[in-house]
Amino acid sequence: LLEDTSSSFSQNIVFASLALGTLFIVSAIYPLWKRFAEITPVFANGAEIQGVITDIYLKTDGGYVTYEFSYLNSIYRATDQVSHLRKINALRIGQNVTLFVNQHNPAQAFLRDLYL
Repeated sequence: LLEDTSSSFSQNIVFASLALGTLFIVSAIYPLWKRFAEITPVFANGAEIQGVITDIYLKTDGGYVTYEFSYLNSIYRATDQVSHLRKINALRIGQNVTLFVNQHNPAQAFLRDLYL
């Protein structure tokens, strides 16, 4: 009887560990998948236009780049978060950059060189 209880307890620990591990993996991958699903259609079907970097913020684990652009006679401002500092180090405020803009929602744009 004692062996059955010990074996059942061990199985419960293994099951709980697997469940928590799976939950951790899914919670880590979901934001990446969601971002990929948001960006991919804009690069595939978006308008390629020019914009100008207006702000760059760096911190130890990443940063952001803000840029302005004109699309269909309106001015927009967008920001991309950056986790790879080497990509952002080559950028400068006032620099002209290539963007991909969502044609149905022009406020959604992505700086090409950060993703390709």
